[in-house]
Amino acid sequence: MAKKKLLLIDAYSLIHRAYHALAAAGGSFTGPSGEPTSAIYGLSLMLLKALADLKPTFAIAALDSKGPTFRDKEYKEYKAKRPPVPPALSRQIERAIELLEAFSITTLAKGGYEADDIIATLAKEAPPDTEVIILTGDQDTLQLVSDRIKVLTPRRGLSETLLYGPSLVK
Repeated sequence: MAKKKLLLIDAYSLIHRAYHALAAAGGSFTGPSGEPTSAIYGLSLMLLKALADLKPTFAIAALDSKGPTFRDKEYKEYKAKRPPVPPALSRQIERAIELLEAFSITTLAKGGYEADDIIATLAKEAPPDTEVIILTGDQDTLQLVSDRIKVLTPRRGLSETLLYGPSLVK
């Protein structure tokens, strides 16, 4: 029997990555109504590539919850210096989540937790017969890499990726 494969997607990380990668390349995509679509377009490119290349058995997109997390309660300055989300990106978040659902990817958020927390929990708790691949633009998930858990990150642009296993992390 083929090993099961779970794809865990750090949704906001990829949405941000898509938006900024296309902006850096001079891409300003809009729909017929003038609605910005560069993040949605970039996310769709990354999803199509990951789904085609990896052929996961299951896919779950983790989302950050709205409001403070347990980290904010522990450390008041947590992400205090992070710049605000650009309005053109903010306007695309809801559509990006709709895109994930259109791909039949389950979305998951939990109040008080970030997507990274959800991803780490699901990765660690996945059944032993399941290979886990985390798709993210955020390299802090490299701490989860093991023989069973790998991290796939976009490199230059959106189409080139790097799959981290234990030897590459080392």
